[in-house]
Amino acid sequence: MLKLGRIAVLLAFLFCSLGINLAAEQSNKKTVLKLLDVPRKDVRGPSMRANRLIFERFLELNPDIEVIATRGIKITGQDQNDALTMSLAAGTAPDILPSYFRKADTFIQLGFFMPLDKYIEEDKELIKSIHPKVMPVIRQKGPPDQQEHFYFLPYGEAYVMSLQYRKDVFKEAGLDPERPPKNWDEFFEYTKKITNPAKNRYGFVNAGSWYFANFIYQAGGDLVARDEKGEWKAVYDSPAGVAALKYYHRFYTEEYTKDGKKYKGILYPTRDNSAAWAQGQIGMTFTYMNDQMLMPPGVNPDLIGVAPLPDGPNGFGGCEFGQDLNGINSQVKDPKVINAALRYLKFMASDEPIRIRTKIIVEEGWGKFIHPKYLKKFGYSALLDEVNPAWVKISEDAFKYAKPEPYGKGCDMIYKELDSTLDKLGFMDKMDYQAELSKAAKHTNEQLMGIISDKEMSKRRTIVTIFLVVMVIVSVFFGAKIIGLVKEMSKSTVTSTKKVVFRVHLFAWLFMIVAVMTVLIWSYYPIMRGLVMAFQDYNIIGVSKFVGLDNFIQVLWQPLFWLALKNTVIYVLITLSLGFFAPIILAIVLNEIPRGSLFFRIVFYLPTITSGVVVLLLWKQFYDPSSLGFFNTLLGFVGVAPQKWLQDPRLAMLCVIIPGIWGGVGSGCIFYLAALKNVPDELYEAASIDGAGFLGKIFNVTFPTLRMLLIINFVGAFVGSFHATERILVMTGGGPAYATHVVGLEIFYNAFVYLKFGYATAVAWILGSMLVGFTVIQLRYISQAEFRTAKN
Repeated sequence: MLKLGRIAVLLAFLFCSLGINLAAEQSNKKTVLKLLDVPRKDVRGPSMRANRLIFERFLELNPDIEVIATRGIKITGQDQNDALTMSLAAGTAPDILPSYFRKADTFIQLGFFMPLDKYIEEDKELIKSIHPKVMPVIRQKGPPDQQEHFYFLPYGEAYVMSLQYRKDVFKEAGLDPERPPKNWDEFFEYTKKITNPAKNRYGFVNAGSWYFANFIYQAGGDLVARDEKGEWKAVYDSPAGVAALKYYHRFYTEEYTKDGKKYKGILYPTRDNSAAWAQGQIGMTFTYMNDQMLMPPGVNPDLIGVAPLPDGPNGFGGCEFGQDLNGINSQVKDPKVINAALRYLKFMASDEPIRIRTKIIVEEGWGKFIHPKYLKKFGYSALLDEVNPAWVKISEDAFKYAKPEPYGKGCDMIYKELDSTLDKLGFMDKMDYQAELSKAAKHTNEQLMGIISDKEMSKRRTIVTIFLVVMVIVSVFFGAKIIGLVKEMSKSTVTSTKKVVFRVHLFAWLFMIVAVMTVLIWSYYPIMRGLVMAFQDYNIIGVSKFVGLDNFIQVLWQPLFWLALKNTVIYVLITLSLGFFAPIILAIVLNEIPRGSLFFRIVFYLPTITSGVVVLLLWKQFYDPSSLGFFNTLLGFVGVAPQKWLQDPRLAMLCVIIPGIWGGVGSGCIFYLAALKNVPDELYEAASIDGAGFLGKIFNVTFPTLRMLLIINFVGAFVGSFHATERILVMTGGGPAYATHVVGLEIFYNAFVYLKFGYATAVAWILGSMLVGFTVIQLRYISQAEFRTAKN
């Protein structure tokens, strides 16, 4: 009995110890905060080291918080917030969501950000420290009550666009490296003097609307503005916008002679120009200068100069203003995580990160590039005499006259709208500037801002209703055809001599259930869910509301959809014309080679086993538009001028298609080689006796024998060509001037980049309805086909 008592006491002691340990572990458990990215420890350079030290300082001040990094998918050449939007679509978004001016309203209205009023309104010092030009962006009307709320806090330093130039390039061109261009006329002349295509050197870069917007500001205009009702409206078709476009067009059309050769255009031929700038192939560029640094971080003042953007025709000196923003994911419900996120936001908006960054810059010996107000504030007054007063004035003037990046309704795609006009400049010697900008502004106001009259909307609803009724009738008709063909095919596979007994095939049915359920879940359920989404303003966060036919109305009155459909048809026709017959011809040729057939089969098949993305990136390098590009070098040997290839709307589609044909001809060839084994030798012998030559045998023996295979493959290739997305996404992203923008990209961008799922599914249903008839044709031929194995 005593022994049992001792055991009981021991067990009680163990349980108490375990409980105490669990309670202690629970009390010491840290709050996990998920960020989109975390600065790495093994970083170099003052800017990256400062970011890491700032992060470590936050953890030091908040030992109860553990930070983990989440990463999203980044689409090359697309919006810098792609990683965030993709993670939101996948439901894996971090607790802290970054943003910037252009995306602010869109993200707010989609319900991504939590209102922060009750957390920051009482912090008067924090609100006072926010730049006045940032306040309208971080405090806007939005959910849950469409009243004004704080949704963001800024972090890092505010920044403006400035002019950066290479002093060594200026000297070589005979320009004074200490005197940058002051106005548009000087800027154009400097660009022209520097440009020498024979040396692969250009005066200015072609960065599209990102830079062009600043020319509008310099002309005294703006991209968007509020009307008398407070609604946002595109206004870049103003006289200032026309003046800017006319001026910018000169950079594309200027004709000049260098070293006895005639040239046209003084812009670097591609927007992928960071390496060219570093190598001194570009004389001037626009770049951001922040509030703390009088020169951009990492700039060598002996090699690189910084100046304000050149004044416009009326003396305006405007430029773009911006600042990075942070907010809290509205899906965060844990009070501890909200508290941790709020502490992170306030820390990043405080002076502490700026103090750490100032310390690192001073230690690197770059103290003279820091704005005097920060040197004084953080105890480095001894360096004030080293600061160049001219740099201070440049910075202060730039911030004084800078205009905030567009931040209202629909502004997240405002630059893409402008690019559709700018991409035409290099291929039009004459242009009606007012008409082009008015057309683009009208499209922006209607498609992005939603400015459309009730009368016009009612008219469109009537037309779309008729269109959908016709589309449903056609779909039902072809759907019935498909069901009938499937029944016909299934009947032909069942023997009539024996009755099928369910019990005998019980296990077969059980195995089939798994396959059937998989197809239903991963194929048919998304189709039906997409049918519902097509009639919704679908939000991945919050409540989605039915909008009736509005998505289909937007699709059918969206010029970009019809352009995408046209480009898709062009893509299909070129692909089938070049790509469908290429493997057939190659297979016939290889089948006739008496020796070395195996070697050639391997050579032509090798591109097939190479990653498709690798093949596309390889060809993208071949298409380098500079004079040093691979294809342009070959053209130079025969005296042909360099081409812009992927940057040329007239060539881009063909340039996208050719790599796919080159990479896929080998796999198609193998199938046709196998099919050629089914052609009886007796037929060829009979054709020879009848006097048929090589081509006669192909058209009278080979093609008739392979007729069924050719028809099935052709219909399959035709339908498959309509899904061209990956290849174009990697090569051009749909540009230039939407020359390669196909329906697949229209669906992809709107669904996963712009998060307009209702619009994207409406496009997908329209495309699917167009292709259902070809599926019927394919099934009909398959039901009539007879397949046999080859004899050898």
